[in-house]
Formats: sequence, structure tokens, C-alpha cells
Amino acid sequence: MDPRDATRLTALGQRLRTLRLARGLRADDLANSVAISRMTLYRLERGDPGIATGVLYRVLQALDVAGDVELLAARAPADAASCLRQRAPRRGPSPMWVSAERVRGAALRADPMRGFDDDFPSC
Repeated sequence: MDPRDATRLTALGQRLRTLRLARGLRADDLANSVAISRMTLYRLERGDPGIATGVLYRVLQALDVAGDVELLAARAPADAASCLRQRAPRRGPSPMWVSAERVRGAALRADPMRGFDDDFPSC
């Protein structure tokens, strides 16, 4: 991770902690209200990059600042969605999967009943 990103995450965590304390909330109370452990909240307040965005959003809601997330989107250019589609093309199936399908299909074409009787005991 880029050191600047780590610094920004740490600053975000510190801001969340400051908000929590300014609201007079104990860590246990906030963690319980958003259904996370106190340790997860502690990691979030320390800027741990492994915390899920859903957890972050629930904490923002509990601190009554979730509406501020819209400010992030307001700074994005109007054509940001089209830029993302251009930069992130869809990936096709992996060559391993394609070859497995071809092998399975070829085997079924050669003997359509192959494997059918394997599941049933003979009478």
C-alpha cells in the first residue's frame, strides 16, 4: 500500500474516533449499535484497510454523517461511469474452463448415456 494511502486511512480513522467522542459514544455502544465487535471498530479507527466498506458505512450512519458520502460522488466527473466501463473490460471465461467444457461436451457427444447408470445400482 502506498504510504500516502495509509496516512489517509489513519486520518479517516482518527476523524471517526473524534466524531464518536464528540457524540459522547463509548466504543462498546457504537460497536453494538452497528453489530460489529469492539475490535473491528478499533481497527476502523486505526485506519485498517481490511475493514469492509459496509462496516464503514454503518458506522458513518450511526455517527449521522452518512449523507456526507454524497460529497465524494459530487466531485466525480459527470461521465465517470463511461470512463469506468472503458477502463475495466469484462473478462471472458478462463482457458481452463473453456477446455474443460469442450472435453465434457465431446465426451457427451460420443456417448450421451455416459455416467447415467453410475448413480443407480443394477437390478
